[in-house]
Amino acid sequence: LAFGQHLRNNLGRIAAPHDVYSFDDLPVLDMDRYKLVCLNSTLLITPARAKFLREKVCANGCTVLWCYAPGVTDGKTLDAARVKTWAGVAFKTPGISATQMDGWRSVYAYSHKLFTPETLTKIASDAGVHLYLDKPATVFANGGFLAVHTKDGGEKTVRLPRAAACVTDLLTGDVVARDTDTFTTFFATPDTRLFGLSFGRAKE
Repeated sequence: LAFGQHLRNNLGRIAAPHDVYSFDDLPVLDMDRYKLVCLNSTLLITPARAKFLREKVCANGCTVLWCYAPGVTDGKTLDAARVKTWAGVAFKTPGISATQMDGWRSVYAYSHKLFTPETLTKIASDAGVHLYLDKPATVFANGGFLAVHTKDGGEKTVRLPRAAACVTDLLTGDVVARDTDTFTTFFATPDTRLFGLSFGRAKE
């Protein structure tokens, strides 16, 4: 529970949107959408779960983050040696370890406290996740809508995954930028900005 809450809170500060699901949700999701998957509390990996993970999650270049003892039990026995199968390194290996596996990448830390906003930002960036800002921020993005919350204000550069014809401040109606995938705008301290993104040819 502590790891899950810690991870969720710090993922909310890496300047990229994220989704939260239970393990049982994964089979009905399009896992190809995700470049980074954080699996907390995966002590139990049954043979059926192992098969699913290898086919749908630990595949296609995805980066998978683990903590403490992934797969230490298969539902019948306990064996710390199983951790290396998923973590890529031995149980209780110090620090954060990143290991290239067969078609995917494993990131492991024994202690959840090592997953700070800064380390998670680097893990996400290395995984190819699009980061909207260079500094810690909370981001929600969904189609033509972008919300950014920052603790510290000032001028900040926002990077979009693709060029928008028009970026509009939804609270003021002002056009912030046109025909660009990068724009700079001012944030108060603290501040939440809501932007509308339109794609296609910008109107004069």
